[in-house]
Amino acid sequence: MKNLTIPLLIFLLFSFTAGAQTSEMQQYDSIMSIMKDSSLPLMERYYMTGDIENLSREHQIEVLKQLVPEAKMWEDKAVITRLYSIISLSETQLSHMEAAKNYLDSAFVYEGTFTNNNISGMMYYAAGVYHVTLTDFVEAQKNYYKAAEYFNKNEQKPGILTDVFYNLSIIYILWQDEKGLAELMKDMEQTPVDFPVQQILKLSVQAQYYYVRYTRTENAAYLDSATVYNNMAFDVYNKTDNPYDVGHQISDNYLSQALIYCFQGKIPEAKKCFEIGRKLMNPKQFDSDARILYISGLISYYLGDYQQAEDKLQTGLKLLESLSEEKQINYDESIISSYLILAKVYEEKKLYDKALEAERQSVLFSKRLYEQNTRKEINTLRVKYNLDQAERSVKQLTALNEQRARINLLAIGMVVLALVVIFLLVIRHRSRQKLNAHLLQIAGLKQQEADLTIKLQNAKLEEKEIEFQAMVSEAQQRRVQYYLEGLEVERNRLARELHDNVSNELVAIRMKIEGGKSTPEEVMDTLKALHTEVRSISHELMPPVFKYATLPEILEDYVSQRNQPEKTQVTLSILPEEGWEDIPQNIGLEIYRIIQEVTGNALKHAEANRIDITLLQKEGKIKITVSDNGKGFDKERRSTGIGMNIIQERVRNLKGQLMINTAPGKGTEVIVELLTP
Repeated sequence: MKNLTIPLLIFLLFSFTAGAQTSEMQQYDSIMSIMKDSSLPLMERYYMTGDIENLSREHQIEVLKQLVPEAKMWEDKAVITRLYSIISLSETQLSHMEAAKNYLDSAFVYEGTFTNNNISGMMYYAAGVYHVTLTDFVEAQKNYYKAAEYFNKNEQKPGILTDVFYNLSIIYILWQDEKGLAELMKDMEQTPVDFPVQQILKLSVQAQYYYVRYTRTENAAYLDSATVYNNMAFDVYNKTDNPYDVGHQISDNYLSQALIYCFQGKIPEAKKCFEIGRKLMNPKQFDSDARILYISGLISYYLGDYQQAEDKLQTGLKLLESLSEEKQINYDESIISSYLILAKVYEEKKLYDKALEAERQSVLFSKRLYEQNTRKEINTLRVKYNLDQAERSVKQLTALNEQRARINLLAIGMVVLALVVIFLLVIRHRSRQKLNAHLLQIAGLKQQEADLTIKLQNAKLEEKEIEFQAMVSEAQQRRVQYYLEGLEVERNRLARELHDNVSNELVAIRMKIEGGKSTPEEVMDTLKALHTEVRSISHELMPPVFKYATLPEILEDYVSQRNQPEKTQVTLSILPEEGWEDIPQNIGLEIYRIIQEVTGNALKHAEANRIDITLLQKEGKIKITVSDNGKGFDKERRSTGIGMNIIQERVRNLKGQLMINTAPGKGTEVIVELLTP
């Protein structure tokens, strides 16, 4: 015993004073030296693994792995099962999913070979966390309930039950399952609270339940109830000795409360809660960015910063739609909420065509969600009717068999009684038939109501579509006007260049020749410069001849004319070098004009000493990039010029996408993406 006491004291010393006296690495080395000491009994070292939470996840895994070979030979298989389960849980938290799966499968090999309920529950809990990380929520729900079943078998319930029920609540919140949340609240009433984080988990489930109730009924009283439980969670967090341990968890309460304050019109309070929640939240949570963007956009809307609100909501919608597709999670309600707020933002910005489109999208998602819920209700009624019918048939057969037995036993004297019983059964049968007929009639009426609602929604959509088309027509007329104005401005500019440059230079040459003040060499140099100037202007006026040259050759000629190494260096990169001859002439001309316009803007206004042009054809797309190192500009403050309107119109006609990346002093990058014809 004396030999065992010294290592135990060393282990406890490192467990309680590591933060003050030694580094985490030194603590890890000391613990590993004990774990490798085979002179110590296995179970002594096994129980020590319950106090390694101060180590990093990676070091915890290594400590547990050290005991695996000996534990596999141990008679009690609960020991190796616990080690495998905790290693799998840690590997999942590090996103090492393949390793987590291997250890989880190894743990389930020993399922049913021991009677320790806590370790069986831990094994299923690790499986639930693994499936949640893979967004397989149906399988995760099964494993969490199995874990709760094992933990509840103990007379003294373990604190981890709170973690199990909270993880289940996250799934029910994603499913918007109000009934499931209500059942969890009842289950959690008797669960123990050993640590502050578990108390916060318990309060979070109650707060989320009332928030979901509010989304279903829009009854403001539920927001007040949710606020009460969130404030109780904040009090626990503020009083805890180690707030870092519960930081990720309490962030959910702060973000939820920020939404509640927005709906209550308390914007300063909402902004404060949002900032705290954003700092504390877990950045690895797969929908954290979408949630932050939605709340931030909502706050910006209430603060009147409509441009920022639009940017946040648009980006958040893209993330939600991507998550819905990739993770197979139904975010329809969140998407509907985002589109409704976005419609209000566009109305404030007087962008009524965009507002209409946002409302149209919200109606489409609402219609889809309504159809899903309607089908669910109808199927529920049908299942219930079939169950009632089966139950009635079983009862009838049972009653008939009993009656026949009585007839055989009591003979003729019981015949009258049997007839009475049969008569009563017939009456009951007819009553149940009438009841079932009413149920079917109710289901039919609900189906008719659903059909009428869908027709009404379609009529509203058609009406809004007509309004939308009218707005689109008006917008197209405005674009044509902008295009014509741009052409007029371009003609005026070329006329000024001919007058100011070419005409004045010709007059100067004539005067020098008449006065005999210039040598023939000076006259020839001036004429060459004028020739270059006129050739440049003619190139801008005349479209390139694709009949005699390919698009790359025409662009190389254009760049060679614009390249001024002493002032601005213009470079051209085309990938691949082959395959451009298949581009139709009309599209090649549009690409040439886009590059010509963007490069011209950079030469005239950017004050850049380098312009890089890249043309890339890959995977059915053409990507045009023109970047300069000039002075850039503020997109928020600077209005779009006529030249940029012409570029936008050309890109729109080609059904492409235009992106501009710039900032004051950061240069400008114009990116155009087109589908290969």
